[in-house]
Amino acid sequence: MDNYRKKMFRGAKIEDCILEFENNERQAKIKKEEVKDKCEKRFYEGLSLAYRLVSQKLRWEFDYKKEEWEKNIVNKIEKIIKQIEEFELNSSSQKPIIELEKEHNIPISLQVGQYKGMALGYSSIRNKLEKELSQRRGKEKIGEIIADCIDEFEFISDYYRKEIEKAEDDFIKGFLGGNLIAYQNVLKQLKLEV
Repeated sequence: MDNYRKKMFRGAKIEDCILEFENNERQAKIKKEEVKDKCEKRFYEGLSLAYRLVSQKLRWEFDYKKEEWEKNIVNKIEKIIKQIEEFELNSSSQKPIIELEKEHNIPISLQVGQYKGMALGYSSIRNKLEKELSQRRGKEKIGEIIADCIDEFEFISDYYRKEIEKAEDDFIKGFLGGNLIAYQNVLKQLKLEV
């Protein structure tokens, strides 16, 4: 940490700070694997995540661009889009509904609504990400594009969360819940992987 402080106070480039945070992230991951105590593992896992988020934030805020970094981000987004397509296909399949209804006493209309909501949610998210990347890439910072998508997805997520509380019909509750699940899954992926 002393080296980091020295670099910061000497007016080092943002690149040095980013590289230092990335190095600290790697060190925290290594320590996480080395320790046996569950609490320590979680501590180092959180530390690693914090370093990753700080380095990403610096990249986004200061428009620190490395061709490989931006290409890597776009590749991750494209990978997430492909995963969303798989989720969308799986959500439209309603095979296990009857078994779940028998095993867990979950109303069929709630399950059908949830599957349909997830399918629609994933489809909307995929379309939004593809549209934003195709229209804004090269014109704006990739970090701004992703940050805007995250903000919009969080807003939509909050909307669905509030609407679920108001809903009385099982199908509607399931539909809203399915949408919420889709948005929350993608938000986690965007925040942790990108």
